[in-house]
Amino acid sequence: MTYDMPPSSLPPHVAGVEPLLAVACPSCHGALAVTTVLAGEAAQCPLCANGFLVPVPLPPVAAPLEQPPQPRGELEFAEPVPTTIAGAEGVIELRRLTPEEKAARRSRRNAIMLLTGVSILMMIVLLLGTKKK
Repeated sequence: MTYDMPPSSLPPHVAGVEPLLAVACPSCHGALAVTTVLAGEAAQCPLCANGFLVPVPLPPVAAPLEQPPQPRGELEFAEPVPTTIAGAEGVIELRRLTPEEKAARRSRRNAIMLLTGVSILMMIVLLLGTKKK
């Protein structure tokens, strides 16, 4: 088992010099710089004198194609969002809620959750709080 080092830990390639491959010794985990000519060959660690196989470097990964930036706040859908729905009561028109409507719904929901929580606590107190003599 060999440990590959990130290629950014090596100096940049110099013209006329073999490119280097960063590997880690599987025995002592020492960081080694090996020429790419030795990729796939047997090598000996100069730190611990154990032999190991130099891993073959992976081909560089192509950068993903850049997607055009989407405008913030508006999402693009595969299908257009319907503005009307045919229901049992007839045609219902869909629209976005205004911030005031959202705030009113949120406050109603918070009040309902508070009342539900208080009623559950009261039931627990009534059931567990009575002492039997």
